[in-house]
Formats: sequence, structure tokens, C-alpha cells
Amino acid sequence: MAQEHSPEPVHPTEGPATSELLLRGFFDGLRQQSQFVRDLNLRTNKLLAERFSPFSYLDVMEPKLSSITADLLQPDGSHGQGDVFLRAFLLAIGVPDRGAPVRIRVEQPTRFIESVQRRVDIKLCWNDFIVGIENKPWALDQLDQLEDYVNDLDRESKGRFLCVYLSGDGTPPDSSSISPERRVALEQKRQLKILSYPKIMCGWLDDCILKCQADKVRWFLRDFREYLLRQFPRSALEGRTMNVSDDVIVAYALLNKHNLELASAVGARFSRIKSAVISKFAEALEEELSREPNVVVSDDASSLLFPIDVDRHGDPPLIVKNIPPSDQVRFILDHVDRYIASAKCSWCDIGVLFAAQYHNFVTDFCQAFTSRFGADKLYWVTENRNAKTALDISSECVKLSTIESAKGLEFQVVFLVAMEMLPRNGRDETSERRLAYVGMTRAQDALFVLGNENKGFFAEIVQISGRPRG
Repeated sequence: MAQEHSPEPVHPTEGPATSELLLRGFFDGLRQQSQFVRDLNLRTNKLLAERFSPFSYLDVMEPKLSSITADLLQPDGSHGQGDVFLRAFLLAIGVPDRGAPVRIRVEQPTRFIESVQRRVDIKLCWNDFIVGIENKPWALDQLDQLEDYVNDLDRESKGRFLCVYLSGDGTPPDSSSISPERRVALEQKRQLKILSYPKIMCGWLDDCILKCQADKVRWFLRDFREYLLRQFPRSALEGRTMNVSDDVIVAYALLNKHNLELASAVGARFSRIKSAVISKFAEALEEELSREPNVVVSDDASSLLFPIDVDRHGDPPLIVKNIPPSDQVRFILDHVDRYIASAKCSWCDIGVLFAAQYHNFVTDFCQAFTSRFGADKLYWVTENRNAKTALDISSECVKLSTIESAKGLEFQVVFLVAMEMLPRNGRDETSERRLAYVGMTRAQDALFVLGNENKGFFAEIVQISGRPRG
């Protein structure tokens, strides 16, 4: 039987008016198809609940992700699948299967270095080889962090090791964590691999889902994978299964040659469409903000961060520019002293957040603060993993933290430094901008943004504020 084809419509010579009619007809047809799918989803959601996920109820940060991953890698784990998941993971990171026995360790403290005690996220230990896995989908690198991990693995394994660094977008670690020369040397010796966390994890979970024989575990693996897909929408993960709406859009585009040409034309111009939508939104938002008495918006605000009042009160942010790191320390300590002396807030109401490794700011700040106020009045949230786990937000001390580790925390007063270091080289600018937004919205009453050089996001903040002080 001859295969049936949808007839291709005949169109008159296309001018501007005709093109508009064709596009309108194309989108009207697609809208009808999409509405049908939405109605269908509403009816089937009672039985399928495709958007439901237990991960929506969990505070899933990096230590929890490591714990879940390590449990799945355990050959004798409660999942009951033996070493299937472990072998799939080794294949995903390009490590030959070394057989049994293997010991899986989570958050194991470093034991072979003297500088500081750190914790390796996951360690796969054989008698003659060790794989250390550092999950960095979100968190910032700490000073000499990867260098310490590598040195510890090297001494424990007597040179037979591989350190796998999984970053959010596959970019290398910050130079403050390990020098570029050292990193390249380790990569050439095949003792260090830098990979994309979402791509490796989602590819591994795909393989696990196919090989898993337990329905209960398979559903968990699917939920884990969908959670990662939602967390990393820009990573364009290969092999992602399309949902029903995706299928409808593709099928409609392939219905005939004319639809395909229109869909291709729209796709080719998507970046321009996106920019136009963002620009219109920014214009509308700028007009709305201009009516607010405490908000100042620059003429070039369409591509910048807005100092939006996000359910906060108090004075507009204070932007302090041209202030070297050593003077920033003094500035913060003086203001902390004033806040405490005036009883405007207590020690636990003050947060000092930094965006990246910033000269010797952290070391200088800790020394100056403890000398002036005492060590019991400062808590360094990101000094090590134990410190972060043991954090008591109500303890009567100032909290010093990276912006990343301050997610979910709020303070009456926030001092924000190192914004000029953002965006960092090799990092996704949208993610870096989101990080800056997180830092600025930790303040409830007072926000101080300090900077030395007029560059990066700090330059944008200065331009937006319109009234820098200092």
C-alpha cells in the first residue's frame, strides 16, 4: 500500500502581509495542538502524576547528592542490583572495571595532608587503586581545595589514583583551588579528569534505569534524573526523553514541508526573539520601578541586575567603591561595632558574604575580627564541611560564608564583597548572575556592597545604583 502523505498547501507569492498570515496560521494550528495536549495532561495527571517528585520536598544540597550517589554505587546496597550501578558509573567516567572487592566511602576526611582537614565527597577504594570524586555542581572552590584532595589521594594510594572533578558545566576548577600548570600536568598523567556533573550523572542514570530490574528503584532513578534536568536546564543534555508536548511540537513541524520551513525560520531567530522579549520585560519593569521612591534604575538597565525590593525594608543598598581589600576589612569591622553598640541588631543578625577567592580577604578578615571581637563572635560557615553541617544560624556570632553556602539564609545586615570577581572566567554568565542575585537578597534591612575595581558585576551594580558612596 502506498504511504499516505499530508498534502502540501499551495501558497501565493509571499510578501510581508502574506508571511504574517502564514505565521499566524502556523501558530494557531500549533496552539490548538498544544491546548489538546494540556487538556489531555489534566485528565491523565490523576493516574500518572508526571510532575510529582519526592525531590521537591527535600533540601538536596551537594552532600546529599553525594550520599545518594554513593548508596547507589554500593554493590551490597539496599537497591538490590549488585554492582550494576557501579559498573555503569565507571563506564560513564571512563574508568575500567576493576572488579571486586571495592569500598565506597562518603565524606571521608583527608588523612595524609597536614594543612587542613577536608572531606572527599566519594571515594572508590580498591586494593591497588583509588578514585576520588569531587561533586561541584554549585559550590565555589575553596583555597587550595583540589590541590589538597590530589595530594591526599596521591599519598594514600602511592600514586595510583584518579581524581574526578564534576563541575556544573564541565569547566575547570578555579586557579585558587589548583594552579593551571598543576592541573594540566595531572590531566596528562591521567590522574585528574574534569567532567560535566549533569551530563555524567544523567547519562549514568539513563543507563541505570535501563538495567535496573526493581520497579521501586527504577522510579527513584527516574525522579533523580528529572530533578537534575530541572536543576541544569541549560546543559542541553543528550538523550533526554521528550515529553508529550515536545512530541506534539515536533510532529506538527514535520507535518509538511511548509510547517518545517516555518518552524526552522522561527528556530533560527529564537535568540533575537528571546532578546526582544527580555528587552520588553525590562522596559515594563523599569517603568514600574521608576514609580517606587527608593529604587533607582539606570538608562541601560535592560541587561543589568536590578536592586529590586524583594519583600525587604530599610534603606537602599549602600555601594562603597574604590576600597582596597584591607580597607574593606576595617570598614566591615567598624560597622559591625556600630551596629552592636547601638543595639540595632545582635551578632547573629550580621552576615559577611564573598563571591569568590578574593586576595587574602578571608584570612585577613578572620584575623582582624578575632583580634577585635574574639574568636567566639565569628563563625566561618565554609571553613570545612563540618562547619557547614554544624551551622546554628541563631548562635550569637557573625557568619562568614560564600554566597553559595548562604542560600536559604537571611540576615538583617549583609556585607557583600568580591562582586567584581563575577562573572568568573569559563563560568556560565546566567548562573553567575543568579549567584549575585542570591547574595544581594540575603539582606533584610541593610546591604553593603564593597568593591575595589570598577569591573564585573560590581561595575553594573554601581551603574544601576546611580549614587555610589566612598
